[in-house]
Amino acid sequence: MFSNLSKFVGFLAIYDFNLKFLLISFFIFVIAIIVGYKFNFYNTSNKILLLKNAVLFIYSTSFLCFLFYFYILVHFKSLLQISNFIFYDFTYNFLNKKILDLSSLIIVYLCYLVGFISILTLGDRFWFANYWLSVIFLYFLIIIHLLVKANSLFELFVYYELLLLPSVFFVFKSGYTKKSQQSNVYFLIWTQLGSLIVLGGIMYIINITGSSSFLILKNFNFTPLENYYLYILFFLGFGIKVPLWPFHFWLIKVHVESPSGFSIFLSGFLVKTAVYCFYKFTLVLNPPSFYIFPVILCILGVLDASLKMWIQTDIKKLIAYATVQEMNAIYLIFVLNDSTFINVGLIFLFAHGVLSSLMFFLVECIYKRFNTRNLYKIYGISTLFPNLSIAIWGMLLLFFGFPGTLKFYVEIQLCIFLLNYDFTLTFIFIFIFIFLNVIGFARCWFSILYGAPNQDKQLNNLKLDLTQEESLIIFFLWFLSVIPCFFLYLF
Repeated sequence: MFSNLSKFVGFLAIYDFNLKFLLISFFIFVIAIIVGYKFNFYNTSNKILLLKNAVLFIYSTSFLCFLFYFYILVHFKSLLQISNFIFYDFTYNFLNKKILDLSSLIIVYLCYLVGFISILTLGDRFWFANYWLSVIFLYFLIIIHLLVKANSLFELFVYYELLLLPSVFFVFKSGYTKKSQQSNVYFLIWTQLGSLIVLGGIMYIINITGSSSFLILKNFNFTPLENYYLYILFFLGFGIKVPLWPFHFWLIKVHVESPSGFSIFLSGFLVKTAVYCFYKFTLVLNPPSFYIFPVILCILGVLDASLKMWIQTDIKKLIAYATVQEMNAIYLIFVLNDSTFINVGLIFLFAHGVLSSLMFFLVECIYKRFNTRNLYKIYGISTLFPNLSIAIWGMLLLFFGFPGTLKFYVEIQLCIFLLNYDFTLTFIFIFIFIFLNVIGFARCWFSILYGAPNQDKQLNNLKLDLTQEESLIIFFLWFLSVIPCFFLYLF
């Protein structure tokens, strides 16, 4: 399609063009909202929906630009004569143009995908009350584009914090009960505690090296003791945000008290950025294959969340623990610090972003029909709502790691990798991650699907099966999860 390298480099500028487009759109929206608020312009539902649809249009346009940029990287990787440049450790510069590595591409893609679904899930009623919050999603897009271009630890840290602080504000404005505000306090305190720990590690690095640049630090030799303590600082600092056991209670509280639309964004994207930043931070260190302390904490996190799924009565809390369990498993992959296995972790990161979005979206679908999330009050979905029942079964197959799904590929690769270290460890992990949590998770959903339906609900809700919009979102998320090894086949 393109004849030479100069054209290729020229087309790479679409990334910077996309960023400028988002910046201009963001400032226009801010001005429009301020002026509209002053003159009481947004006083009807039609005008508020126009604002929401404009955000979705900008999201879609920017996403198309990103997909074109992604296509160029794949199509022209041979021209750079670097067979796997897309797996490069850091953002690669070529004639002053940015070429993102695989981890950066995945995290930006998740921001687009999950943000779009979050906006749709929040629903019109939410935007009527909080229409001015629509600019926050454009803000998230801008910051993630800047974050993946960061060339230093400090710059990466600053952009990451710029992602978190508006999230706290979003929870504050979208919650209307005392419990929701309490969860927001947990959110703020624990995430900032993690930031303080990470900042301490950055300040130490700057103090002894005089720089926080990735390229300089990559060639700096830390002592084994410095490697160990810096690694633990970054592990705990970002682990609180992942969230790592036993610091995960803030996430459970936020999920339970927040709208499902924000839960989708929090679980499908925001916590993934913590893993991404941990991966980037540890690339400047020279640790051994792995440290035993982080591995033990991650395994305990998987075990704790798996056991707690057995006793939940709130389906949103159930899914919150399911996401905590999988995030600890993802964190374990990066903690094992095997360069050949990192790509599996990145695929798992993407797969879980899609799966968690699907799970929380189904929670919203159930809540709309029953006005409750209590497991003891929701029965007979298979009888009352056949289409919703099929969607739940599709989600369960993805969670179980059915053959042909991305999660199945990740689980197989993880077991093969652990077998190289110890058979007993592999057996324990399989028992906890694949057997124990699946039974606890499925037990609750089978009760919802096949319990005897309440006759009053049956009479009132027979016409409330999945809408066309809900069906399309569910099918799209399910489709993304059943393409096995999609990214690896491309590259």
